[in-house]
Amino acid sequence: MSYGGICKPEILEKLLRALAFQIGSEVSYDELAQVLCIDMKTVSNYINLLYQAYVIFKLPSFNKNLRNEIKTNQKKYFYDTGVRNMIIGDLKPLEVRQDKGNLWGNFLIAERLKHNAYKSSLSKGYYWRTTKQQEIDYAAEEATIITGFK
Repeated sequence: MSYGGICKPEILEKLLRALAFQIGSEVSYDELAQVLCIDMKTVSNYINLLYQAYVIFKLPSFNKNLRNEIKTNQKKYFYDTGVRNMIIGDLKPLEVRQDKGNLWGNFLIAERLKHNAYKSSLSKGYYWRTTKQQEIDYAAEEATIITGFK
């Protein structure tokens, strides 16, 4: 028996935990499949369900086809960092947390996307990174204007 394509809810829970520990990082479906001992199609299907349920969202990489830019990866974030914190069982105050940088980045990017949706903005969000590890956490592209946020 399955619900919404979820045949193994325990795998979904493990996937959520893995994603929660990787907020603000590039996520590899292949790596998730290996860690969870499932195939990449299942990883992809479950992540798509999490998108549809507005639990997580993706931030694709920005590139203009320069050789030193990262082109194919995506970062995953949670719409609600409180849900993310419950998943990993860490409700400590922000000032004593090891992941406060990632939490803060997740919060800012999620709020920016919510603001854009509220304003019906056509702005597209990305992150940008080069093979030399130069990085911009959030790049907004609207028409021909690109604005970077670090």
